[in-house]
Amino acid sequence: MDDSRFKNLQGKRLLLVEDDEFVRDATVRIFSLYGIEIVTAEDSEGAVKAFFKNGFDFALIDVNIPGGGGVGVYQQIRAQYADFPVVLISGDLDSELATKFKEDRYLSFAHKPYDPLEMVSRLAIISD
Repeated sequence: MDDSRFKNLQGKRLLLVEDDEFVRDATVRIFSLYGIEIVTAEDSEGAVKAFFKNGFDFALIDVNIPGGGGVGVYQQIRAQYADFPVVLISGDLDSELATKFKEDRYLSFAHKPYDPLEMVSRLAIISD
């Protein structure tokens, strides 16, 4: 998709951690239209392995994934990289979680279901 607002996303690498196959596949299809290279994981263990094996520009992580949850993945990433951009997503995101991590300026939250174009825009902002 040729949209100059998102040119800075072409060639960027995204770690997508999502256990719902439909959401994962749809996200991959949509984000690929903007030239984003995507590596997926379905659980915490796979996400951590993928993150430390590959170089990424940002991560989109579902909070409710098997194997310890997305917050655990976020914390392991944050322990090594203080300024790595992460978006945590959840269908039941509560304000307590958002408050707990509000000091992290490289973290944002999104509620599922999210609008794919809005998420692409959010990633474009993170990439600037």
